[in-house]
Amino acid sequence: MEVVRLASFSERMNELRVEGCWKKVDIANGTGLSRSAITKYESGERDNPTREILILIADFFNVSIDYLSGNSDIRDKDVSNKTISEIFTKLNDDNKIQFVKYAKYLLKEQENG
Repeated sequence: MEVVRLASFSERMNELRVEGCWKKVDIANGTGLSRSAITKYESGERDNPTREILILIADFFNVSIDYLSGNSDIRDKDVSNKTISEIFTKLNDDNKIQFVKYAKYLLKEQENG
C-alpha cells in the first residue's frame, strides 16, 4: 500500500500565498501577524502555530484548518468532521437515517470505483 504524504503547514502557506499572488505583507496585514512571523511560518522556522494563529491564517486564505496544517487535502472549510457532526445533530431522526444511507451509498460507490 502506497503512503501518500500530505503537504506540511509551511508548504501549504507558501502554496496558498503564491497561488493567490499574495505578498507576505498582505498576509500580515490581513491576519494581524507580523511579516517576520509569516516568513518564519512559511519557511518552517516556526512550525508549531497556535490554534488561534491557524484560525487567522486559514480564514485569510479561506481554507480549512485541516488543509492548512497538512492534515487533509480538502480545502473547503465546510467539509470537516466538526461541521458534518454539527449538521447531523441538527437533523431530525428521519433525515439522520437518510444521511447515513446516502453516506453508505457513497462509500459503496467509492469502493466499486
